[in-house]
Amino acid sequence: MNRQTMHPAEQICTVMKRIYARQLTTLSGGNLSILDEEGIMWVSPSGIDKSSLTPKDVVQVLPDGSYIGHHKPTSEYLIHREIYKVRRDIKAILHAHPPAVTSMSTLHQTVDTSLYPLAHRMNGDTQIAVYGLPGSMQLARRVAAVFESGSDTAILENHGVFLSSEKDIFEAFARFDELEANAVTEMNAYVFGQPQGMNEELQRSCRAYFQRPLSKVDRNTVMTSEEKKLRRELSDTAVRAYENKLFTAVSGVVSARIDEHSFLISPGERDNAYLEPDDFVKVTDGKYEGESYPDGFARFVSLVYDRNPKIRGMIFSTAPYTMMFAATEEPYRVNFIPECYGVLFSCREYSAEEFLEDGERLAAEARIDAPFALIRNIGAVFTAVSLHAAYDMLEVCENTAKSIHMARQTGKEIQWMTEEQLREMDGK
Repeated sequence: MNRQTMHPAEQICTVMKRIYARQLTTLSGGNLSILDEEGIMWVSPSGIDKSSLTPKDVVQVLPDGSYIGHHKPTSEYLIHREIYKVRRDIKAILHAHPPAVTSMSTLHQTVDTSLYPLAHRMNGDTQIAVYGLPGSMQLARRVAAVFESGSDTAILENHGVFLSSEKDIFEAFARFDELEANAVTEMNAYVFGQPQGMNEELQRSCRAYFQRPLSKVDRNTVMTSEEKKLRRELSDTAVRAYENKLFTAVSGVVSARIDEHSFLISPGERDNAYLEPDDFVKVTDGKYEGESYPDGFARFVSLVYDRNPKIRGMIFSTAPYTMMFAATEEPYRVNFIPECYGVLFSCREYSAEEFLEDGERLAAEARIDAPFALIRNIGAVFTAVSLHAAYDMLEVCENTAKSIHMARQTGKEIQWMTEEQLREMDGK
């Protein structure tokens, strides 16, 4: 998909359908806009089914405030217009009422983006916009004031969220998708206690680690049939993880070993919904090939493959329910049900500092019989004999985390599997 050649109306329809498919808006809720080079604001219409929006439904709002289209513009177009007035750098705006962020809006609370590195990189520090009547100029000015202060995210009291992008509507969606996953983690983590974010020093260390590139080699080796097969599997797995809300648009990494010297990994700049086989980056002997650079996790992945020849597939995820454990001091216990124990075996837990400072030890401790590691404020790592097996572990881990959360919400004591039951499992 070439975003550069997509018409603004087509972009709005594509992203609106993604928001609806993610269950992050209702049939009539939410609105999008794009400001083009001529100063025309393309905006979603009022009262139209978001799941079946077509380019002809999108409305043009001209600089003088008049509009062209088959429908009226969204009733909140005034907010979009006021934001563009105070921030000339903004190219696209997204507004919706995603469940977790909206819950926080009723608490008049911002989302804690310090819970894991990508959350803060994508959304920075969020701010609150004081309540105003929907569709009113009062609310438009209050929201615009947040953006005028330099923030790119305004959580509206008892309403929802506005986000912007200086690039395009797809980046605005990626930020929105990550913000809601971040909020789901934060809201759910309260069943275990107060979520613990990273301090500024740790955030800086994480940025330095993940932005440190591998060396590039100016060659493109011959692509074998096995590599082509792995590329297709990686593409299918990344898209599947995105569709099942195990990845967001930009978070989540998949990797597969080609041979003892080479592996494939997700590119650094990506949208998991659209990853194609050719997008994955090949790394050979610590150096990457091609024009795209690998994800910042590539350095750790390389260490794992170097020290564990039996590992052939890896996944890194910040799936929101699993991240409840990474954002609190609650241990992830695999003795919840037989499926979880039988697939994950155990959970190795590390601090973010251990990951950043002692990655070689963590990599050496990764094994196929100890495939699951949880790194505080970083995410979950799954190592397996194949990418397929690693993906199964991710699904089991996240579904179990959801079940643990539901059980904890009852306020009753969870009956964990006993040592005798675990020994019986081990003897099978």
